[in-house]
This record gives sequence, C-alpha cells and structure tokens, in this order.
Amino acid sequence: MRLHEYKQLLRLNYFESDAYIFQDTTRYTPTESDYLCIIWGPIMRYLFKNTDLQVKCGESVSISSKNSNKRQKFSTATPGYKVDVRIIAHIGSDQYDVAMVEMKRYQEKGQIKKDRTKLILEAKQMLDDVVACNPSDDDIKDLAILNMQIVG
Repeated sequence: MRLHEYKQLLRLNYFESDAYIFQDTTRYTPTESDYLCIIWGPIMRYLFKNTDLQVKCGESVSISSKNSNKRQKFSTATPGYKVDVRIIAHIGSDQYDVAMVEMKRYQEKGQIKKDRTKLILEAKQMLDDVVACNPSDDDIKDLAILNMQIVG
C-alpha cells in the first residue's frame, strides 16, 4: 500500500511526518511499536470506531487467560500469554476478548511459530469461556474467533 492510499483509507493528514516508515532505508529501522502506533493501530481503531469494541494496544494478558487461571487455581505467577493487541467487546459492565493480534517487525521463522502457537492457545481460552456460558445452538452457529498475526 502506498502512502497516499493509506492516508485516503484513514482520511488522516498527519502521515507526512511519519513517511520514513514507508521507506526502505538503513538510516532508520522501524520498531514493532512504530509499526503498531503509526500504521496498524490507526487502521484497527478506524475499523472499530462507532462500535462497542475497544482496541487495546500494548502487551497485556487476555481476560480469558485470567479467567482460566482462576478456574484452575493457578498462581498469579502464571498469568497467561501477553499479546500485543486485544480487541475487547464491552457488554454491559463486562468485557470479553473477541480477537487478539501479535506483531513482529520482520519475519523470523522461530518467533512466528511461537506467536502462532500463542494465538491458537489464546483462541482456545476464548472458546472455553464461551462454552462455560452454556450457549444455545443458535448462539454458537455464527461464532467466530479471529486472531491476527502481522509482520511489518
């Protein structure tokens, strides 16, 4: 995606100061946080604006993992996996993780596999939380647990 297409997508004008992130140069090497803050965070916030979904950026442990540890009486020393971005649904006074995102600044085979495994395990925790609520067949027929892995 070119810079002008990206600006058009988000209808924002402040990317001129961050144009370096789109250039292939050894002078500046963007970090994982640069990609998240400058590119992916705004896209995710744009996609979920005017919804009851919150984009929570920065490493944090999912609600599902915390709930699982409470059910299994794990100590707080094993809080669960930290993920880079969580999409959280607010329903009444409750919060539910509905998607998780792992970011890497460049492709590294071993780390990509670890992150993929982490996302699969977190999706399983979210599914366990749904099953624990004993949903009806109608409630689960449209159930989808979406996680995303982004490189760059």
